[in-house]
Amino acid sequence: MELRMTNRDLKSTVKSNFKKDSVPNICNTKLFYALYFPNRAGEFFKLLIAFVICFIAIPIATYFLIPDHKQWYLIAIYIIAVIIFCGLYVMVGNHTKVKHLKALIEGRTIHNEILSNKRKIQARIKLINRDKNEDIYKLDTFDDEISHIKQDLTDISIKKQEALNTFETVTKNIISDELTNNVKVRMDKLIENHNLIKSQLDEVSVARKTKNLYIIDNYEVYIGKEFMSVDKIDALANIMNHSTVTNISEAIEEYRNKLDE
Repeated sequence: MELRMTNRDLKSTVKSNFKKDSVPNICNTKLFYALYFPNRAGEFFKLLIAFVICFIAIPIATYFLIPDHKQWYLIAIYIIAVIIFCGLYVMVGNHTKVKHLKALIEGRTIHNEILSNKRKIQARIKLINRDKNEDIYKLDTFDDEISHIKQDLTDISIKKQEALNTFETVTKNIISDELTNNVKVRMDKLIENHNLIKSQLDEVSVARKTKNLYIIDNYEVYIGKEFMSVDKIDALANIMNHSTVTNISEAIEEYRNKLDE
């Protein structure tokens, strides 16, 4: 446990140092240290694999993909591969290793320490698994912690179920009633407004029918159904106001005469 906590602290230290020195995130990877700061067998093996891929596998695969194989093709491909991959390697190195050498060396040291701690952790795990006497490791304290954690999880599960039951039986109904009441108030108000407007429209409709009947009974018999439109009534009124006619019949006759002209 202590070694794992130490490794977490070490990783945080590396990230903090790299951020302070503006070191790219790619530098905090195992592949980067294997390519630029190898110091273990595994990292030298990764460096060898990278060399084989870049300068053997890719050139040969490219050569066989080109039709009409010629020897000078392969030579040209190797020259291009060397220029590209070596150029990339040098360019990345100039932007990282050269500019941030001190931070990278510190990171290399911390990475070595982290790996060393991981090996110690694995060794302890193997030793514990092989050793039948667990008393020396004081694992009973972990058992107590595990029991407490399990009990806490059980209590949380019970409380969660109680909360769900309360929601289903009480809270859910309260929320539903509140929503229903709010909607009912709005619906009642809308229905009231609708009825009021409908009543007003009915009154207007009745008044209109009454006036229409009044006009028909009192005026249509004199001017005829032909002149019961608003436009023609206005025309007759204009004739009577601006002409020498003395009655509606003369106004109708003059209106017809103007139409014939």
